[in-house]
Amino acid sequence: TDYLRIHVYCFETFLGGGSFGVVSKFKKLEDDSRVAVKLLTNKTSFTNEVRGLSCLRELDPNKSNIIRCIDHFPYKGSYLIFYELLDQDLCDFMAKRINKPLKMGEVRCIAKQLLVSLRELKHIHVTHLDIKPNNILLVNHSLWPFKVKLADLGLARKTRLVSLYDVYQNRHYRAPEIFLGLPRDEGMDMWSLGCVLIYLILGNSLFKNNSEYSVVSKMITLFGMPHKTSLDTGWRLKTPQEYKIKQKKRSTPTVPKTKPLAELLGQEKLKPDTTKFKDFLSMIDLFKRMLTMEAADRITPDDALNHSFITMENLPDASESLYVKFGKEVLARSERASPARVTEMEEDSDQSELSGQVKQSTFTLEKGVQLIHRSNIYQVEEVIGSSANGIVVKLVLCVVRQWTHAGGRQQSRKSLFRKENPYAVPQGGIFNKFHAGC
Repeated sequence: TDYLRIHVYCFETFLGGGSFGVVSKFKKLEDDSRVAVKLLTNKTSFTNEVRGLSCLRELDPNKSNIIRCIDHFPYKGSYLIFYELLDQDLCDFMAKRINKPLKMGEVRCIAKQLLVSLRELKHIHVTHLDIKPNNILLVNHSLWPFKVKLADLGLARKTRLVSLYDVYQNRHYRAPEIFLGLPRDEGMDMWSLGCVLIYLILGNSLFKNNSEYSVVSKMITLFGMPHKTSLDTGWRLKTPQEYKIKQKKRSTPTVPKTKPLAELLGQEKLKPDTTKFKDFLSMIDLFKRMLTMEAADRITPDDALNHSFITMENLPDASESLYVKFGKEVLARSERASPARVTEMEEDSDQSELSGQVKQSTFTLEKGVQLIHRSNIYQVEEVIGSSANGIVVKLVLCVVRQWTHAGGRQQSRKSLFRKENPYAVPQGGIFNKFHAGC
């Protein structure tokens, strides 16, 4: 079967890393496609992510705007998850713009796609639980501007299994019910998405305060107190004096004065009675419905997709307004992407200057590991020694293969792995020494 075929992959670049592990870009040599390989060293993290992915089996990754998982399996104490290769995440994208706010039409485009994701998740009773800019990836910004997919299913689970006592979500995107210890449902994702959209239109996180106390205080200032029944059911909020004693601080905590949401997002810069002003008011209305303190009152994905800010039904005909034409064109460009082409993205990938970052890999070369370089296949016969700079092994030339590199271009410092023995990654940039010594 196709599943049992041996796939050979060639390392191209290191994409990123964090506490979870590392992500690298590989080329699948049999069809020249690219994939992103996520390496996890923690079994629990791997199990959680695979569990989240298993919840999505009935969804179409392209129609739901959720990243497609290709394969996953353990290897010698580490764990690999193969994903379709996408572009940068929204956090990196904004950083490269020096956090320059997006235009409303661009935010609308991203909002519509992610609301589709939330709608599909809600239909199968799954909650993502970790929606933030880092987990939203552009598909290919140069080809399809602002086409995005939702990624990182490490916390996703069936909503009925969401614990009442665990703390989920990044603090800046965390729903009030998490802070207050109230029942949770898919509405938590809607709150997080609302915070993400405001981050894109504002250029900064709405709740960038350092403490949970300050975040909740700002929530209440902007959106009002939760209902009395919620306050009676959930955890009691500390008074400023109680907070001061608990934190052993000399002064009572102060929350910076907060303007109304419309003022924060720049209402005063717009001229009234213009098309853009009407669109702005519609956007603010959607944000407020996404960010209600009561989860039960929060707008649903289906209703949000029919909101006037998303549909643009409250704006003049496109032939009468350049602003509306721009908004519709942004939406149209993101919808032109063919799913087949998305999975076969080609990028300029000669980034050998990043090869030094591969040193972070935890894999080691040991007896029996096969290395494929150009037309030759080598097998590790003996590990001779190692140091902080790398390892020295004795290799046996097993097979000479004929191989044609796509485009006739060869990149430096490549290594390959097979599925049954993956990630034979060079350590300390020593791979060239292997080749030179054979």
